[in-house]
Amino acid sequence: PKDAAQDICETFGIEYEDNFVPDPEYQTYTGIFNKMANLFNYSLKTGECPNPDYFKNRGFSEKLIDEYQLGYCPESLRFNPEKDLTYLRECGLSNSIGYCPLAGRYIFPIKDYRGNVIGFAGRSLTDKQYKYVNTPETKYFQKLSNKISHIDARFYASDHCHTYNLIVPTKHLTGKAHTYTVECMNRLLLHHLAR
Repeated sequence: PKDAAQDICETFGIEYEDNFVPDPEYQTYTGIFNKMANLFNYSLKTGECPNPDYFKNRGFSEKLIDEYQLGYCPESLRFNPEKDLTYLRECGLSNSIGYCPLAGRYIFPIKDYRGNVIGFAGRSLTDKQYKYVNTPETKYFQKLSNKISHIDARFYASDHCHTYNLIVPTKHLTGKAHTYTVECMNRLLLHHLAR
């Protein structure tokens, strides 16, 4: 993947030239995910979220909430089941009757190194569901090879898991290339902010 090539070049001080030419499918895919991220971020601020201060109470400023496009997927979100939902189902954004599996969850967009949203992690508001649900892997979202929100971290998680493990390099903390595992997206982002 391009992310890995970019990492290797950065590690060895080699200039990385991205000759990526987006294909129409990539543009459609990221267009949908970018619009959904904007919708989720907007929904967090418009009274549809039962606890709109969730991220602020965990140390995120309004600026960072917008920068990371953190959001909320409203329970009311439904896609029209009379339309063809095949592509949205393949992307993990809808089931066959138009229900979004992320509904009622706080949303963490996952971006590729170009800054396009390619997946989501959704955190439950209650303990009655899986704590985190991730959109499934696709051609453009590969958990072990994509960076998360411009943070040098990699997934190590299943689509449905009670803990959410991310491998994060700690070279900036120790001067050596180590990794450690954090439990959730909140902690990953807060770790990144503490750098």
